[in-house]
Amino acid sequence: MPRMLLILVTASILVAAAQASDPGPPAWVEVDPNAIQKADQSMRIDIGGIPQGQTVTIQILQDCNGDHRPDLRGQEDCKSPLYARDSSKAGSRNLVEDSLDFNALEKSGTSLPRNQALWLRVSRPGSQQGVLTLFGLVDDPCTLWQATLEVFRLGACSKSAVSQALRRHRGPLGFEAKTFEVRRLDPAGDAPPVSIAGTRGATGVAWLDAQTLVVTATEAGSQLLRVPLQGEPIVLWKDPAQDGLSAAAPLALPDGPSGDKIAFVRQRLSGQESVEGRPVAFLSLWTDGRIDPAHDVVLPFRIQQLLASSSDGRQILALSLGIGENLPTFLQIDLAERTVQNLGYSPTLYQVAFRSPRTGASVVSFEDVATDHGWDLVLADDKGRLLKDLQARKQDDILPAWQPDGNSLAYLAEVEAKEKKP
Repeated sequence: MPRMLLILVTASILVAAAQASDPGPPAWVEVDPNAIQKADQSMRIDIGGIPQGQTVTIQILQDCNGDHRPDLRGQEDCKSPLYARDSSKAGSRNLVEDSLDFNALEKSGTSLPRNQALWLRVSRPGSQQGVLTLFGLVDDPCTLWQATLEVFRLGACSKSAVSQALRRHRGPLGFEAKTFEVRRLDPAGDAPPVSIAGTRGATGVAWLDAQTLVVTATEAGSQLLRVPLQGEPIVLWKDPAQDGLSAAAPLALPDGPSGDKIAFVRQRLSGQESVEGRPVAFLSLWTDGRIDPAHDVVLPFRIQQLLASSSDGRQILALSLGIGENLPTFLQIDLAERTVQNLGYSPTLYQVAFRSPRTGASVVSFEDVATDHGWDLVLADDKGRLLKDLQARKQDDILPAWQPDGNSLAYLAEVEAKEKKP
């Protein structure tokens, strides 16, 4: 018995040593053009969080077993990785800047399949952990995201979309120098929007149910609020840490054992993407009346909105503006595995993600660069045709969220800093 115990203890020490020696994954990876690639155009690859002079391993993976996930090992006549090599060395900004030339790969005998999902995986030498971003040499953007649409029950995909939706824009969509409140409007009517009491300083909004909102705000410290359409807000959580993280991007998940379960983000202010090597953002879960930081998921980018969850609440679809605040991307967050996959971006996926649960119309948020207007909200059909201006002001109107029955929209409306809420 003592001998068996010694063997077990030794094995535990060896496992712990092996885990301790793993350098961990890179901080993030971005590709440009974003997700939709062309064979005659090189793909730029930026990889963050790599010490100067170090390299990473770059691989191109495909799905070999039909589960819509990348495989590190192929099977039978399906090869994965399709391609692998070491990257260039990281520069002084702890950033690897690399690229893939698809034409050169073709000439060297590495032919990548067309019109199917592929994954770029980057990892540090000696690590079992990697960071993934989805891409494809596709004609129809829906090809890349059909599996994602099924996971989040977003319905059919149409490749027609409003092309200007969240494209590269002039400036950050941040909250540091502006004040917002939650407003509600009926997209089918002409009545002016209604302000929701107690939501000044809002940084995010979602629907808990048809008559209740969940709001993140920073007016009186970083908070998570339950806000009935009629009545006073209830503080569910207030950040006791005062650690410089701001609450944002709430999303109601399928109920937990004790009732409401809410995901939200705690993240650093715009311009603080890297603070002493600390993560820029965390996804937190409020359940049973509290959050447990031990269950936080580290996020590679600041988040604009958490948009949808899978039916079991394990997967979350998020929208980010990425590094530098000008390259939008969708993220798929796995709460059980605590992993984040970069899905890339297309106006097609954006429009499907913001589609009304009742009609085929989508609410589209974009920065109006043609006039002195700020961020506007419009309604568009599934062919990408503009149906109606919902909000077009000099001030910003952002982050729309559909009521579960599709009858109204909640969103953040910029207000004057000196304005007093009723």
